[in-house]
Amino acid sequence: MGFNINTGVDFLPIIKINSQAGRIYKVERTPNSDGSWNSEEIDITDGFAVAMDWRHAYEGGVSFANGAPNFVLVPIGEALPQMPTSGHNPTIRVRCYSEKLLDGVRDLTPTSKEVLRSLDGLYDEVTKAPEYKEDLVPVVKLDGMTPRKIRTPAGSSTIHRPAWSVVKWIARPEELAKIANDSDTPARPKRADQSNGEKIKPAQVVDDAADDDNESEF
Repeated sequence: MGFNINTGVDFLPIIKINSQAGRIYKVERTPNSDGSWNSEEIDITDGFAVAMDWRHAYEGGVSFANGAPNFVLVPIGEALPQMPTSGHNPTIRVRCYSEKLLDGVRDLTPTSKEVLRSLDGLYDEVTKAPEYKEDLVPVVKLDGMTPRKIRTPAGSSTIHRPAWSVVKWIARPEELAKIANDSDTPARPKRADQSNGEKIKPAQVVDDAADDDNESEF
């Protein structure tokens, strides 16, 4: 297990993994005339391959009790802080890059147990590789989604665990390096909208199965 699971870290537009549907989406947000925002989920499952910057990844918890996401995160490997509420669910934050698929850099912040387990195994594989010690970044490909039945208070349900593979290693893309070196001014995807202080309808970061139990061009 690689994850141990600071407030105030910057967040980008997101990648959403729906473990019930077994699909991956990028979430595009557009403003309404009243200052609120709409979210559109665009399916990017087929051919999913992105650079994942595990060296600058975080772990911790997130709560949606007040509507907007409240994250408490530390770099992976550091001692976890006490979560402020019992409603904070385990999560990680890893930044992913693909100009073609993601329009730049996006945050992956899942809460599904199946997704977290799959990413924990990927993290162990990545951090043990000699290329990781050379500060290279893995390009990670989705090999598929494995379904399994679980029991919930509402009855049985099907969830999917992603299968990942590292297809190659690359020098850290400039877009990821900029974010790692300057977290106060994160680079955003070309089509991402910034709030500039307007009233915002929070994007749904958590995937639809929150607890499970209750070659691309770069």
